[in-house]
Amino acid sequence: MANRPLDAAEELKNFLDSFFSVAAQYDRPPRYPVDPVCKGIDSAPEGSDVLDKIFSGIVAYFREKPCYNLDAFFSAETLDGWTWRVSLF
Repeated sequence: MANRPLDAAEELKNFLDSFFSVAAQYDRPPRYPVDPVCKGIDSAPEGSDVLDKIFSGIVAYFREKPCYNLDAFFSAETLDGWTWRVSLF
């Protein structure tokens, strides 16, 4: 999927929900995604609000970029494992 602006806040909410869930579920070598995300959140500047801290965690994981592709984090392996769950709802 190409980079594009968000159409709704719900897209960001869904990405963050999936990102943190997948990071926790697949927290293993070689990437250990939870470590950089937590370090980024913890190292946000003093006085940062919740959204600033969340963004610091995302930047710590993906590195600084002018634009973030919300689909880039999820591999086919990650997404295929959840197809059964989606069909339940």
